[in-house]
Amino acid sequence: MEKQRWLSSYDNGAGEGSGELTRFGASAGVAFLKYPLSDRKSWPEWNLLNATQKALFLDPKRPDTEIFYLTGWLPSGRSIPEGETPNSYARIFQLHQNQLARGEITLASRDPDDQAVIDPRYFEHPMDVRIAVETVKTVLKIFRSKRYRNIVEGIELLNYNQEPLYIAANKTKVKMNEEKAVNGFYINGLDDESDAGIERWLRNGGLDQGYHGMGTMRMGKEGDPLRVVDSGGKIEGLKGIRIADTSVVPVVMKYVSFALLPLVSFRSLSCFRFRYCPG
Repeated sequence: MEKQRWLSSYDNGAGEGSGELTRFGASAGVAFLKYPLSDRKSWPEWNLLNATQKALFLDPKRPDTEIFYLTGWLPSGRSIPEGETPNSYARIFQLHQNQLARGEITLASRDPDDQAVIDPRYFEHPMDVRIAVETVKTVLKIFRSKRYRNIVEGIELLNYNQEPLYIAANKTKVKMNEEKAVNGFYINGLDDESDAGIERWLRNGGLDQGYHGMGTMRMGKEGDPLRVVDSGGKIEGLKGIRIADTSVVPVVMKYVSFALLPLVSFRSLSCFRFRYCPG
């Protein structure tokens, strides 16, 4: 039955690949990057880190950043640019993996239905800014390479709330880009390609919130100043309230955060129902 539903969604009778399901289809490429120590030593921000923070970044299993390249996919509420060949563009997402700045979550009002105010404080720590700048530089380097030269004509660095541009529909824009291109590749959106120029773009709207919701009700050992709940999910200083979701996770995961939910739920249930907290 599930297979029949899938096939029905994939093919609505107008031809294979034209059904409802294919509206959300995309081709994607993902790269997790880790910058070598030789690069880090040239960054002024690296020398400001303590030994614990340096060890975090040098962990071979912990990438610095993620580059997500998609064709044909759009976020909710966005529209495909008009034109004859709407798939002639792609979106590139750059995802920071090891933020050192500590964000803040506060209540917007006394109404529990009001969305809480989340401030990640992205630019508070200089190393966070450095990784963001280096990621943009890496993206530009990749798409300028010979391998992409015959595929990608240029990059439009947009603010997070801007609609994608359909360049081919605007002959004036096409001509401007051709005149601006160096070795067949153009870049729009930056004042200049210096570190300072890239940082200005990031601060002026190039960077947006994108995160896995967890850690706002941190679990910790007794005496931990950042602890909100104990090992069983009980809130410090309150009776009769337990938390059983990813907000209690003390270590922020980089991906597949939902995999923790069954474990957190089982632990909370064990502590509450059986009066037993494993581990």
